[in-house]
Amino acid sequence: MRPAALLCFLPALLAAQTLDGGLLDPAWFGPAAQFRSLPHQAFEWVKPGLALRGRTLRIQPWEAPAWLGRSRGRDDRAFVEDRKGEFLATLAQGLDQGLGGIARVSRTEGDVLVLGRVVDAAAEARDAMFSGVASLSLDLKLVDAVSGDLLAAFHQTLAGDGEREVMARYAPWCVGLGRRLAEADRTPASPPPPVRPALDLPATLDRLEALRRDGVLTEEGYQALLKKARTLAAGK
Repeated sequence: MRPAALLCFLPALLAAQTLDGGLLDPAWFGPAAQFRSLPHQAFEWVKPGLALRGRTLRIQPWEAPAWLGRSRGRDDRAFVEDRKGEFLATLAQGLDQGLGGIARVSRTEGDVLVLGRVVDAAAEARDAMFSGVASLSLDLKLVDAVSGDLLAAFHQTLAGDGEREVMARYAPWCVGLGRRLAEADRTPASPPPPVRPALDLPATLDRLEALRRDGVLTEEGYQALLKKARTLAAGK
């Protein structure tokens, strides 16, 4: 690749690698999600004005792991496979606790789908004297079951001294997720922009004609304001 072409390509390449070292793929969430970075390798987006009160969140079975990180071995994959049921059960319990009655959580019904997947995982070293560092990276999104609209998007990487510690951190993360959604429900949406009153075109034209007649407006100024008045009256 020529140096000039490489310089054009480099910003896009770097941008693609900035979200959790490439473990966060925005395409899985769709174009609506405009992620903001949080401490401890967390990213989130919540639809402005999100209202979950009275709705039911349905925990869907997770997709197959995406494995967006480096190549992983059998132990890493077993770390995820052996805990598929635990991921869902802990998520349901944590969301229910964190939401605090704002919304219900179910595994069988609901008008808000909760979709998730693991994007990377590293198991602890099995042959070491001490448990090695383990990690888990996951995506989660809320989707309106009827419209298909994205309601919220989350990405998190959890790490700890061994798989047990990672899972111990996953549980409070799920509770915190529920609290974040409850907080969003209580946050009032931005007020709608004020409605501009309709322009009374005949009266405006009379005023402009009077200003031109009295010499306040030049012919050029009159024509410019006349054009603007007609545009505003047409709602453009």
